[in-house]
Amino acid sequence: YRMPSYTAVMFREEDGRYLGKIPVIPEITSVQKTRDVVLKDLKLRLQEKLSQLMNEGLPIPNEDWVPARTIWVTNPRRGDSVPYLASIEKLESDSYVAVPTAFPELKVTGETVEDTLEILKFNIHKKLELAVSRGEHFPIQDEHDVYIIKI
Repeated sequence: YRMPSYTAVMFREEDGRYLGKIPVIPEITSVQKTRDVVLKDLKLRLQEKLSQLMNEGLPIPNEDWVPARTIWVTNPRRGDSVPYLASIEKLESDSYVAVPTAFPELKVTGETVEDTLEILKFNIHKKLELAVSRGEHFPIQDEHDVYIIKI
């Protein structure tokens, strides 16, 4: 039996550590000091989970949607578009949850992946507009802080 591959999303926490997760199996997460350690830990946890499911005769999760997407949001300060990464999880009810890595508190749920991302895009834009109106800094997604990798 060949183990299926899954998409892992990794991003940097405020304290400098890395958080990794596998959106298709949301209970598999890891927070470590380096990306390498997160990746090893995720692979180990994934193998353990898949073995457990097979031993119990339960179905192996299928990655039948794209669990990480980049959405482009208009920057209210300059008018250009800036990328934000969102990890997407499928709920039991067949709806979707999208969490932007730069603003995890803006988690949204929708009926389809596209609906969910549209709501998220709107909410991120509102957050950026509010930050601009208050003269506050807002994070622009740093490509070096976010990693999408197949494991």
